[in-house]
Formats: sequence, C-alpha cells, structure tokens
Amino acid sequence: MIEDNFKSQYKSLPIAVSYDTGVYTNAHNHREFEILYFQKGSAEVTVNNKVYLVSEGDMFFVNPYEVHAIRFIPKNGLFARICICFDCNIITNETISKSLNNEDYKIMHHIKKKDPINKYLSRNFLELINAYEDGSEWSDSEITSYITLLFIKLIKSDKLYNHERGKSNEKFCKAVIEYVSANYKSDITSKDVADALSYDKSYFCRAFKKNFSRTFSEYLNIYRVTNARILLEDNSISISDIATQCGFNSYSYFAECFKKYQGIKPSEYQKKNYSKASD
Repeated sequence: MIEDNFKSQYKSLPIAVSYDTGVYTNAHNHREFEILYFQKGSAEVTVNNKVYLVSEGDMFFVNPYEVHAIRFIPKNGLFARICICFDCNIITNETISKSLNNEDYKIMHHIKKKDPINKYLSRNFLELINAYEDGSEWSDSEITSYITLLFIKLIKSDKLYNHERGKSNEKFCKAVIEYVSANYKSDITSKDVADALSYDKSYFCRAFKKNFSRTFSEYLNIYRVTNARILLEDNSISISDIATQCGFNSYSYFAECFKKYQGIKPSEYQKKNYSKASD
C-alpha cells in the first residue's frame, strides 16, 4: 500500500514526488529508484541494516528493491525532505541502463553536503523538481534530461559500490516485508511469519532484530501506523474504521501507537490534513 501511494501520483511519466515532515518512514522496498534531498533537520536512514546519519543539504540514493527506513530528527521541531521515486526504464541512455541493471553494483547511498559533487547534484535535483511541478509541454523532456545528467555525474564520479556481500540479508528482509505487506491487516505474530518463511522462531527473531534494529511487534505497529497515516488524509473514513483496516484490534491501542510514532493524535492528524485540503 505504501508503494501504491506514490504510484498513484504517476502522470505521463513513471515518476512521483513527495514532500514529508513526518516522524517515521517504516522499512519497505520497491522496484523504483528513490532520491532524497534533506532540506531541514536530520535523519537516520537505514538501508539493508546499515544506518546513515543524514543532515541538512545531504542527498541520499536508494537503489531498486533495497530495504530502507527513515527516522527523522527534527531541528527546533522542524524537518523537511523532498523525495522522488521513478522507474529506471525512464532512462534511455544505454550505458547508464547497463550500470543500473548490474545486480552486483549499486549507486552509493549517502552524498554529504560537503562532497564536491553535492552542489551539482542538488542543483540538478531541484531543477528536476521544478520541471515536475511546472507540468508544461516541455516537462517530460526536461525531467528525463535532468535524471540522465544526474546519473552520468554519479557514474563518472565513481559513486558505485559492490553489492554482492549484502544479498543474503536483503533476501531475508524482502521476504519479511512482502509477508507483512500482504498480511498486516490480520492478527499476525512473529511465529506466523517465521512459520510462513520456514524459519525457527528464535532464529527469526534474532535475524529480524539484527536486520531491522527493532522487534517484530515494533516494526508491525510502525508499518500499520504508516499506512493509517495515508488513510487519515481521507476525511471520509472514520478513525475507528481506519484502525480496524490497518490491523489494530482496539481504537485505544491504535491511538497510543499513532501518538508514539507520529508525535500527534490520529484525530489531530486527520483534522490538520483536512484543513490543508480545504485551504
């Protein structure tokens, strides 16, 4: 459902842009390439069990199917980032396509503000966003050109790394995420997932904590809250129905989890987003 949310934003090109001031983006993966630009505050970005501390002005790249999550660290109560997701088929340059489709090599994740190429990349990225928002007859051509130039710069600057060693952990994470995505609305436990994936429960719990840096129950609650946040943007659905749709057995527990992970009550979040839509 999280992935479908940005796919629904596709226009003439398979590309979506989002702006976020949230607290958590739960661990997930998708076939699209993702680029993040951090405008305010800081964040911990986890990719395949490695944690990166990202600050204002930094850029972050998530390769297709990589398991990733974000925990925002607001500065003076503020956090803002721009995210763009796009299908790699948007790139027609043969050399770039070969590099991106090589499973053993991926684009380096974290490009800090002080990195010499950050100035070029961030300027290119913001021009890309402007072209996307402009929506003129030239926008599609501009968008594909900016994306192509961005990857040319990354590849020419040797921002690739060998991906071979992380494949086994990624396989485990992808299997877990796919199961949770398909079953989070039901009353599932760590034993259910372990049994479904043919793991001993004790081994599964250890492997899960190692790869996701939290217990399965914590992950499941954050996943449900993240999906509930999307539904709360539709004022026509009652909060109690949203809680049930997202797998919570009681409204009070849903409200407790939502406040814990989003820093605001679900009723306040729905009212806040309804007010924005009415403006």
